[in-house]
Amino acid sequence: MELRTTDEMLAQVSLFGGLSKSQLQEISMLATRLDLPAGRQLTTQGAVGQEFIIVLQGDVEVVVDGAIVATPTAGECYGEIALLDSRPAPPPWWPRPTSSSTSSGVASSGSC
Repeated sequence: MELRTTDEMLAQVSLFGGLSKSQLQEISMLATRLDLPAGRQLTTQGAVGQEFIIVLQGDVEVVVDGAIVATPTAGECYGEIALLDSRPAPPPWWPRPTSSSTSSGVASSGSC
């Protein structure tokens, strides 16, 4: 599997389409890349949101009250409303690798 930089991965996300390399690098510097194994919980249902998560590779499961309600994949974002509005966090995310890859994401804290 070819390892790509966070900048290169962000360039593939439609939210950032049209941004220059410099702008993508700036976003990358404000964010924290998370390479997570399957089953790692990213958020807790009901907690105040403190991150905006972008799935860069692989996919995740959104679990609400024990049931899978969505499976965001690479290029999809999650948590922006909770981050901007200090609302309770979205349901917990359970990363699930596709084939042999590990789900990745970028989280930016509310203080950025």
